[in-house]
Amino acid sequence: MPSIADTVTEVVNWVFPEHAGAPGQIHGGRMMQWITQAGTMAAGRVARGTVVLGAMDDIDFLHPVRVGQIAILRAQV
Repeated sequence: MPSIADTVTEVVNWVFPEHAGAPGQIHGGRMMQWITQAGTMAAGRVARGTVVLGAMDDIDFLHPVRVGQIAILRAQV
């Protein structure tokens, strides 16, 4: 079984105009996709194989991410 430190994953994405809606902020669905990718990569390290997201109960976006900014997502299991 890997340690928690072994599961740490960091995904860096630069927010481009195609990721954003009219107000110049990233679409929530795109951010959810990036979050899911980071979490799946971390979980895959524990499972040492294929994993899937079974459900997501809740997500709160506390601050907008705007075009031109960099989104850094960190996940660990």
